Amino acid sequence: MSERRGNRFVLTYEKPNSRSSLNRFEWQLWIVVATVVALMIAATLLAGDGAATPGPPLHAVRPVRTAVGRALASQDLAAFRRFHRSDLGALGEINETNAEIPWRLRDARAPRRFKDPVLQRNALSERTAMPSPSAGFAGNGNLYGVLPADPTGAAGERYYVQWTNLQIDIFDKATGASAIGGPIAGNAVWAPLGGDCASNNDGDPVVLYDHLAHRWFLSQLTFTNHVCIAVSRGSDPVTSGWYLYDYLADVGQGYFPDAPKYGLWPDGYYMSANMFDGNNYAGAQVAVFERSAMLAGDTGARMLYVFLDYNSYDWAWALLPADLDGPAPPAGTPGHFATFYDDAWGGSHSDEIWVIDLSVDWATGSGSLSSNTVIDLTAAGYPFDSTLCGYDRDCIPQPGTSQGLDALASRLMYRLQYRYLGGTPTLVATHAVDVDGSDHAGVRWYELQDTGSGFGVVQAGSYAPDSDERWAPSAALDAAGDLAVGYSVSSGATYPSIRWAGRLASDPAGQLAQGEATVLSAGGSQTDSSARWGDYTTMSVDPVDDCTFWYTNEYYDATSASGWKTWIASFKFNVGSAPTNLSAHAHGNNGVQLAWDAVSGATGYAVYRGEKSGGPYVRLATTGAGTTSYLDTTAEGHQTWYYVVTAFHGGACDSAYSNEAAATAGGACDLPPLFDGVVSAIPDGCGVDLSWYPATSQCTGSVTYAVYRGTGPSFTPSLSNRIASGLRDTSYRDRSGLATGTTYYYIVRATDHGNGQEDGNAVVRHAATSSTAPTVTLFADDFDSVPTPHDHAWLSVDLDGDGNHEWVVSSARANNGQYAAHFGSNAPNYKPNQDDRLVAGCDGSTGECAHGMNGIVLPASATSITLTYSQWYRFRTNDARRDGGFLEYSTTSA
Repeated sequence: MSERRGNRFVLTYEKPNSRSSLNRFEWQLWIVVATVVALMIAATLLAGDGAATPGPPLHAVRPVRTAVGRALASQDLAAFRRFHRSDLGALGEINETNAEIPWRLRDARAPRRFKDPVLQRNALSERTAMPSPSAGFAGNGNLYGVLPADPTGAAGERYYVQWTNLQIDIFDKATGASAIGGPIAGNAVWAPLGGDCASNNDGDPVVLYDHLAHRWFLSQLTFTNHVCIAVSRGSDPVTSGWYLYDYLADVGQGYFPDAPKYGLWPDGYYMSANMFDGNNYAGAQVAVFERSAMLAGDTGARMLYVFLDYNSYDWAWALLPADLDGPAPPAGTPGHFATFYDDAWGGSHSDEIWVIDLSVDWATGSGSLSSNTVIDLTAAGYPFDSTLCGYDRDCIPQPGTSQGLDALASRLMYRLQYRYLGGTPTLVATHAVDVDGSDHAGVRWYELQDTGSGFGVVQAGSYAPDSDERWAPSAALDAAGDLAVGYSVSSGATYPSIRWAGRLASDPAGQLAQGEATVLSAGGSQTDSSARWGDYTTMSVDPVDDCTFWYTNEYYDATSASGWKTWIASFKFNVGSAPTNLSAHAHGNNGVQLAWDAVSGATGYAVYRGEKSGGPYVRLATTGAGTTSYLDTTAEGHQTWYYVVTAFHGGACDSAYSNEAAATAGGACDLPPLFDGVVSAIPDGCGVDLSWYPATSQCTGSVTYAVYRGTGPSFTPSLSNRIASGLRDTSYRDRSGLATGTTYYYIVRATDHGNGQEDGNAVVRHAATSSTAPTVTLFADDFDSVPTPHDHAWLSVDLDGDGNHEWVVSSARANNGQYAAHFGSNAPNYKPNQDDRLVAGCDGSTGECAHGMNGIVLPASATSITLTYSQWYRFRTNDARRDGGFLEYSTTSA
């Protein structure tokens, strides 16, 4: 019979015993059938595409905690820099409690005399075309005395956010200066959240820039099995504030989610983690977080996950989620994960890459592993040996010490970049390999494409152009399909330094033909015996032009045990000459006219604008080849704007910038305020309390706020649903015209008081009023328990919590028949122990009206009503009955 093991078909059989009913012919026929089935399965696997049966179903969990964090710019950053600084002593090691690799890898046997068939060796003279850094600045240092560094980062429109163990900082891309005055503790981001994420600063960070929504994504883990996620409320990581989430990620079994990695996808933030049961590897977790809900700050944002037990899925180790750059794939495209399998690990495997798909349906809260592709690298001509030093961490040599460094060769290295390149799904992956059987580390890279029948290798190569060791790679493609790979390089003569190599889309396949460039030459070695390095580095692409690469890695400027530092650098491939002689001058109101010299061979130009000299710049427009001028009609008046222009030379990526030109626009400033919208809507009985953070005027006026209310999440703000305007506070209490048991949706917008421009945010918060109309006791008296004089027994009630008593108690006899119910000797029809009601429209003729009570009609236009009630007591002394009364009101007829 055939059975499924680890998503592989394995043929097994049971030998018939003496009582078997199979005769000799039947037994031989069974063997023939089994052989044919085995050959068919083997042929399918060798072809490189193996369609998996649906995997285990996904499980759903909700966040343990959620909160809204204020903007970092408004916080006490000095306190944040001290926030929960871990007492790690002289040196702490992140996640030193487990072996970090499965038992199959520890028992691996390297192939003898292996020679990498796709090894690229370049002469030193050929390393001239790769660009040097166009920008570079210092990132975080090791403030907390920990290993490894785990440098991760991403670029947005204006800032580069870098996170290392155990601190985060935000840098101006143009100047390299910290926008928050220096690094803060990683868990300080979750300080408003409380709980595990606020109390633990345990690292393994990831930074993503969600270019589809212009938001930031931050995450780290805790050793208490939680993953902590922060999603910015706007595009500015300094001023926007954060939606904070805390998820328990132990797959329901108390497992530790080691090395979580994340990827952006249109329908979710996808995550993978290596799950450990103590020191033992248990399997892989693949998960997806509800992106749309997190972007809206929804406290119920779901996490769907599936656990792949290592005993059943022997390939399920160190998976990476695909991380999107550039345009989104077609709607409904499942998220991808990938890993490799080295045939040295045993089992019925060749050298392979596995790509699995995770499909999710948020409408039903369900999903599954829908399919996979198994790429047989050995059969395709790309075998590899990943068993550098037998996965012993003491591996990569350094100058001046016998202590080696971890080669990190047992896994694909972050990121697994996805790009929908020219309409073709494309993945880029890297890892370290032994290129010649002598523990000589080189960089293996792959470009995988799906042309309709699953992912396959389009090209691959191993890069080790000399005797130095190259490892810890990270790679990405730009919009033109040009590839850049960043990595560490070291040897007995070269301190662990930072370099990158690359290729243009037009270069020969399998070759990093642009050669190698030095990003930073180090000045020291790491001597700590843990040998921890990495555990990853990060190559990303700038969302402004989709062509500029940003890379961050670690180094030492002097030999020490753990004094690592980090560097952040960027570059763009040289794709032709840049425009020259750019000029700019004001043109009427809110206009700036630009002109530049034509570039020979240019196929078009791109115009960029910034708010300060040196950028960062945002692309405004593109022009055709024959157009060498542009009129910017969106330049707000009384502001100076800075411009650069680039040239296209037939590809998707443009040239370097031209000279910068500046002009101060005339006319009025018509910019709306910068505002992130309503933060919270909290139900309070029959009302809803709203709050938000202050908006910032982009012109010179003050800011006011308007509140809009709808009955559905997609309502459009208008005059008809505006319930308040001209507000100057950052909170509002809605008590107007609300029905019980109803969910209301709110949008708050800011208006510049000087120019009347309102921002256009569409952030919606909702809250539900109480399901029953409350009966409110306004005041009560009880002359049984309270002594005379009787006015001491009157009690008034503060209804809305503002400190004022809406009902004022008076001992004076005051009574007006138009507004009050009058009991006592003047109401002979009054019946003891009977409820009497004020009925709207009562004419005093029948029923309750005969008791002498007048109805109250509330004007339809009223927004604030004051009710006055007086009661005249006649005390009884001749029986056991007691005098007293109370007044209640209800918003319904109940």
